[in-house]
Amino acid sequence: MNSKLIDRVERERQWHDDRFSLDNRSEMTGKFYFALKEWFSDYLVKASNPKVKNCLELGAGLETISLSESFHFSLSSIDISHKAIDHLKILQIENKVNFELMDVHDMAYESDSFDRVVGRGVLHHLDLSVALPEIIRVLKRDGSIVFGEPLAGNPFINLYRRLTPSLRTPDEQPLKHVDLVWIKNSFAGASITYYGFFTLISAILGIKSGRKYFRTADNFVLNKLKLGRFLAWACIIHN
Repeated sequence: MNSKLIDRVERERQWHDDRFSLDNRSEMTGKFYFALKEWFSDYLVKASNPKVKNCLELGAGLETISLSESFHFSLSSIDISHKAIDHLKILQIENKVNFELMDVHDMAYESDSFDRVVGRGVLHHLDLSVALPEIIRVLKRDGSIVFGEPLAGNPFINLYRRLTPSLRTPDEQPLKHVDLVWIKNSFAGASITYYGFFTLISAILGIKSGRKYFRTADNFVLNKLKLGRFLAWACIIHN
């Protein structure tokens, strides 16, 4: 890796190490992330699908799938934060999982090692020009992917991000449409499902009833009418 990328990775590592000492994001953003409840649950279902023998999880962090879902495949879960890995290694987790300190830009795994690669909120932290070839390298040719990522299409969500810089690392960038196309075209049969517009509005207004109607409206507007690239807060890229 070049020196610029090395510096970027170190900034990310330090921010995530510090996150374990003081993580105040839930109290500041919990109301808004409730709007993505379906995104969280759909990601877990897709990532934990049993039709693989071994899976690689990018960014174990505080939200590794091994803490939320039961599965029968072998999971390798990596993170650049040694505090994250040290913490996860002492937990008693029923699933078969191996936590390792590793950077997605330069993974130690052999080529064609995994049936599936998953990650939530990870790709937008990476230099895609370096990370994508590495992900493709370790994934088997007929392998599957599940990535859940925030998006840069909605200007009001971008304004919120600019007003709350402390909640994000200095280098992370929500995915633009050109990034989505790049990622989607890198994996055979991949598609994109969008989330979080009407559900976000309902969360901002404090509306707690009728969530299924907001989710239905989201699916219609964001996916059926194909306006997700302009309005959605997040997406799942999967095949």
